[in-house]
Order: sequence, then C-alpha cells, then structure tokens
Amino acid sequence: MRLDAGDAIAPGEGEKTISSIERNGGVQSLLRALSLLDALAENDDGQSLSALAKTVGLPLSSAHRLLTTLQRKRFVRFDPAGMIWRVGVQAFTDPEALARWFWPRRFQTLVTSDLRVGGRYRIDGSAGGLAVSGEYLELEAPRRLRFGWQWDGHWEMTEVNLALRASGHATVLRLRHAGFSDDSTRDQHDLGWSDCLERLPGWLLASAR
Repeated sequence: MRLDAGDAIAPGEGEKTISSIERNGGVQSLLRALSLLDALAENDDGQSLSALAKTVGLPLSSAHRLLTTLQRKRFVRFDPAGMIWRVGVQAFTDPEALARWFWPRRFQTLVTSDLRVGGRYRIDGSAGGLAVSGEYLELEAPRRLRFGWQWDGHWEMTEVNLALRASGHATVLRLRHAGFSDDSTRDQHDLGWSDCLERLPGWLLASAR
C-alpha cells in the first residue's frame, strides 16, 4: 500500500496479498472462498455450482458450503430461476461488514452507505472520536471502487482508489489514497490504513468458515 501527496503511483506498488498470512486450515478455507469470488467475477452472467466447483478444483459439497457461507455474508447471491451464483452487489462494501473490521471494536463503528455512483457513505466511530464520509465516484463491483474521503471537521477532501485482482489462488488488494496537501498528513493516513487493513484478513477468515 502507498499513499501519495500527488497523483502518481508506480505500477505494482501498494499491493497486499491475502495469501501472505500464515497457512492453516482456516486460511485454506479463506483462499478457496476467494477463489470462488474470483471465478464469479470473471463471468457477469453468473455460473452454476458444478461449473464453479470445476473451475476452482473443489468437490461440489465444499463449493456449496463456501458459497452458502458467502451468501449469508452477502458476498454472493443465488438466482434460483437460473440455478446460478453471482457476485453480490454489495461485495466488500456491505455497511455491516465494514463496521466489523474497519476500526477497532471499541470505536463502536456505525456505517451507512448508498452504494451507487453519486451516492454517499459515512463511517462513524463515535466512541473513538472519528468520522469520515464521502461520495462514491466509481463502482465496478467487485473489482474496483473509487470514493471521496473527508474527515468530520476538516476541510481537506482526498480520494481513495481500491482495486482487487486475482493472483493464482490469492486475491491482491491495491489501495491508493491521493490528494493530500502535505506529506505529514499523507504519512498519518499511511499508518491508519495499515492498521485498518491488518484487521481485514482476520475478518475474512472468520467469514469464510
């Protein structure tokens, strides 16, 4: 991850690979769940259970178990008419999910979100004295999200770009936060994003079980 005072970022910088966390049974479940999301993201028309299982190399029972878990968490949805699975509209942007991992639990975070270009979000950690909000500028679920970022009580408006891509059996998250007026503010956000993203793999792991 890299945060820039200007607008430029070198290709390949700012990437975190989920598979870098230590290997165990739970992590394998996480990686398999992410593989299913990657496979669904490649086909806008959705895929059947058998096609998904074949694509990611899982038994039908394992693929179905992971898909139903992802469905409960609203990462995917099932179309009973066509018997196909699709990536959920709110994948990786669900307010309830974001509130669980974004800031420490003691902040008692509440998230509101109108997930559409021109819609707005708000992340309010009232117990921690923090709140940020902004407008969704670009949405290409589940691969890309771009939004404005402004802290309550501060004039500066910056911009966050999130991009996800498949990398073997892992998913790479690339985050770029740009538009800061000075390096000191940029560096503070660098530390803040590092702290936030450290909680993301643990939440994904718990969700995939």
